[in-house]
Amino acid sequence: MSRPVSTHTPATTLGVRQVRKNFGGVVALDGVTFDVPEGQIKAIIGPNGAGKTTLFNVITGVLRNASGQVLLDDRQVNGRHPWEIAALGVARTFQTLELFENMTVLENVMVGYHSRTSKGLLASALRLPGVHDEEQHIRDQAHEKLALVGMQAQADVGAAELPFGQQRLVEVARALAAEPRLLLLDEPAAGLSTAESAALAKLICRVRDQGTTVLLVEHDMSLVMEISDEVVVLDHGAKVAEGTPAEVQRNEQVIAAYLGTEE
Repeated sequence: MSRPVSTHTPATTLGVRQVRKNFGGVVALDGVTFDVPEGQIKAIIGPNGAGKTTLFNVITGVLRNASGQVLLDDRQVNGRHPWEIAALGVARTFQTLELFENMTVLENVMVGYHSRTSKGLLASALRLPGVHDEEQHIRDQAHEKLALVGMQAQADVGAAELPFGQQRLVEVARALAAEPRLLLLDEPAAGLSTAESAALAKLICRVRDQGTTVLLVEHDMSLVMEISDEVVVLDHGAKVAEGTPAEVQRNEQVIAAYLGTEE
């Protein structure tokens, strides 16, 4: 599913520069540095406790880093609130599902558009002019995102009624509803069957091909190696390798620590 190699050097969507994060005396991130080029899929791999989700939380403003910089289009965003970073075009999913179980699939995706709405709460409550048109636009856009992930037929189904794999797709659709330039996926294949993982791989590539840059944390090595343009390897909060999937697979430290060795 990888694209032909291009001689064009893409712009950098996300830059991580010497990012460090401590929890008390424990170093969770130790000077991590890498770039995510525009229009690519970049994966972050490593064992449990390597700092992958902590890094996501720093990038999205959930956690404040101790030092270093997070750059979006060369603009420093670390230190901003999560909603400010989201408004700049960054969306994410989480390791554990965060759906509203009392809402339908469509309503869950519509929630993802809240950062793009122009009408305030008061205008909606008073049903001021323009509110109905905006709501209809959001509904139409939510249907488009559900179609993208193959869930449009389940639009009116309660989110809690869906099997786990389909709930994952709804969460991706909701993240895409914010129309992000950068999409962070935190272990999206966790708990999925082989067939579901294969379908997810195709979906992530479609998202990338439509112009959204993707940063992916994942333990499914077959998925990572199949769809990623580049891979970063973390261990105990430090970057130990970075390169194309083929380069990472040949890295002796990565082979020994994460990918295993053949007898």
